Amino acid sequence: MIDELHLIGGQGGPIVEVIVSRMRYMANQAENKIRIVALSTSLANAKDLGEWIGATSNALFNFPPGVRPIGKPAIVFVPTRKHARYTAEDLMMYSSVDSGEKPMFLLQSGEKLEPFLSRIKEPMLSGTLRYGVGYLHEGLSSTDQDIVKTLFETGGIQVCVMSSAMC
Repeated sequence: MIDELHLIGGQGGPIVEVIVSRMRYMANQAENKIRIVALSTSLANAKDLGEWIGATSNALFNFPPGVRPIGKPAIVFVPTRKHARYTAEDLMMYSSVDSGEKPMFLLQSGEKLEPFLSRIKEPMLSGTLRYGVGYLHEGLSSTDQDIVKTLFETGGIQVCVMSSAMC
C-alpha cells in the first residue's frame, strides 16, 4: 500500500519509486502476482502512474477535486513559519480562483471582518483573512494571533494554517 502517491515528484519521491519498482521486479522474477494499492489526492497524470504501478484501467479511480467535500472548519499543520504563510497564500489563491462572488472559505461578510482586520499588523495575514484563511506561527504579534484564534473559534474563517510550534 502506498499512501500519498502525489508526493512522488517531491523530496521522498525517489524512495517511493525505488520501492515500487523493486517490488514489481521481485514479484516478476519470482513469478508471483502482487497487488499495489496507491492512495493520493487527485492527479493530472493518474493514468500514467496507474500504468507504472501495474493497475489496469478498470482498477483506476481518479476523482476530480470538486467531488470531495471541504471540511468545515479545518486546521492545517505545517512544519515552519514560512510554510504556514505560503500554505495560507496558496489556499487564498485557490479560494479566489474557484469562488464566485464570495470566497469559499469566508463565512462572514467583509463588513463584519473589518473591525478585526483593521487591527492586524501583518499585511499578508490581513489579505488571507479576507478570503477566510488565517495562519498562526510564533513570529506573529500576540494581537494578530488572538484575532486569528477568535475568528476561527467563532466561525468567521474556515481554515487556519499553523506551524508545528503552535500545536
